[in-house]
Amino acid sequence: MNKYINISKNFLKKRPQDITLKLDSEFIYLPLSTTSKILFNPGKVLKKETIIAMNSTNIPLITPVSGVFLGIKEMPNYENKNIKTLVIKNNYKEETNKKIASKRNLSKYSKEVILLIIQRLNIKTNKDKNLFQEIDREPKKIYINALCDEVNNYNNEFRLLHNKDLILETISALNTIFNLEESDLLIKDTSSEVISVYKEFLGSFPNINLHLIKDVYPISRYEVLSKYLLLNNKDLVINLEDIYKLGYALKRQRFVTEKLLTISGPVVLDPHIYELKIGTKLSEILNINEIKEKYDIWINNYLEQNKLLMDDLIIDDNVNALIITDKNLSLPKPCNNCGICYTSCPIGLNPKKLDQKEINEKCLKCGLCSYMCPCNILIHKKEVEIHE
Repeated sequence: MNKYINISKNFLKKRPQDITLKLDSEFIYLPLSTTSKILFNPGKVLKKETIIAMNSTNIPLITPVSGVFLGIKEMPNYENKNIKTLVIKNNYKEETNKKIASKRNLSKYSKEVILLIIQRLNIKTNKDKNLFQEIDREPKKIYINALCDEVNNYNNEFRLLHNKDLILETISALNTIFNLEESDLLIKDTSSEVISVYKEFLGSFPNINLHLIKDVYPISRYEVLSKYLLLNNKDLVINLEDIYKLGYALKRQRFVTEKLLTISGPVVLDPHIYELKIGTKLSEILNINEIKEKYDIWINNYLEQNKLLMDDLIIDDNVNALIITDKNLSLPKPCNNCGICYTSCPIGLNPKKLDQKEINEKCLKCGLCSYMCPCNILIHKKEVEIHE
């Protein structure tokens, strides 16, 4: 890595005060993978947490509400592409199958059961490998990635504070069941409230360490984080939200059907963290047309410059934050060959060569080169030209 860059100081951060519940969406849209088999015909009344489809690797698609399955409809996803979704009309009854008693001690689960649940939840490591395979290869240590590169995304911070007991119990159970030496909870050294709370409680969990990480960009990416921590092939990195989902499934023996969404940014006077049903349509929360007349809306990360183009965006597990900013009316200038983009790249690539396929495939698309460019060029948005 060439150097670490702190961008937080350049942004006005506005922290939401609490979580706003928005669980009453009239329609839910569940993204359907190309290999999924739909298990019911349109018109079927489904209970909440019913498996409505199953893909080729036996990963289930779960209904987050009870209601009527209406059929298939194309809707826009986080990449501004239309995809097939399964549509459910909410009957607001929240009917579920027979309630199962919560599990008190997560460490009492067998290794086989834990692996099955991890597989069903489709949890990945930060190397995008299946956790149920990787954790069964006797790793010595796991790292819980509670970092976030977007300055105005507070999902992880609120998850850590509101679900502390479940998160710590889940990490401790993984240590016990898989005979791990220890686990590190990775938190930015600027998260003062989280640090204070966890220092008080970690005394009860001697095999969990609080590991403070510099607030630099883009530290949450595995390619950057692995070099920063000097990880070896045996170490596993798991995202905080996946630890929460696993703990929820183990404790309550149910699937998570809600998610957090931060809506913030420099022009947002009253930032919010919403708790939504997975599959909620964004237009049920915001008046998109009115906002887009005056401002730009960015999906997940401002620096990545993934601009919201389609109004009916579906909030699924790939959408974690919306950043609202003033419209950027500055025009790019000709490159002055200053070299800042190259010295800023966190993995040492030359962004001016992104038109080369080999370089483009290695690029993190983090947008740091474009952010640092004095000529206002969106360098990381170059499309690679592939010659057959």
